[in-house]
Amino acid sequence: MEQLKFVVCVIESPSAVDLYHLRSEGDVLVDALRLAGIPAVSRLVVSGSALEAAFVVGMRETMEEYSDHVPIVHISAHGSDDGIGLTDGTLVSWRNLREMLKPINAALDGNLLLCMSACHGAAACRMAMELDRELPFFAVIGPVDSPTWSDTAVAYLSFYHLIRKGAKVRDAVAGMCAASGVESFVNMFAHDA
Repeated sequence: MEQLKFVVCVIESPSAVDLYHLRSEGDVLVDALRLAGIPAVSRLVVSGSALEAAFVVGMRETMEEYSDHVPIVHISAHGSDDGIGLTDGTLVSWRNLREMLKPINAALDGNLLLCMSACHGAAACRMAMELDRELPFFAVIGPVDSPTWSDTAVAYLSFYHLIRKGAKVRDAVAGMCAASGVESFVNMFAHDA
């Protein structure tokens, strides 16, 4: 299998309690990915304006620095069926997140892979169901329920490792479920929504 050259762009918004206790999935993920030879960057966002900056400025910087790599957006936040929660308590609806992701997906010719490390992260598929058909991603990976921090860390490290080895997205998702012992991680393609 041919190895895919990609960079993982972690955008993390921990709860205030997680921030206080220095719980950071982004730090763990970036350190482990770099150890595995997979480039990764992490952006800590605590508000809506910081989230927009991470997408507009941070993604542009990352795409310029790793111009020969495909960026994968990995959002680590608290989630619900309605959207994601930021550190300051702001709820970013799936519709608002969709608007932030559309320019990135367009810049990538419709090939953005979005990984949602959030409770009910699979609900992000709703972003592809708008009538204008301007899609915010090619595919989304996420759980349908509420896995633990350790389950998501093991799952996504396995996913990125398998993608790096050339696995197809569906096979890598099956591998992440097997590695974490959690069967609730799914992949959904935007064109199927």
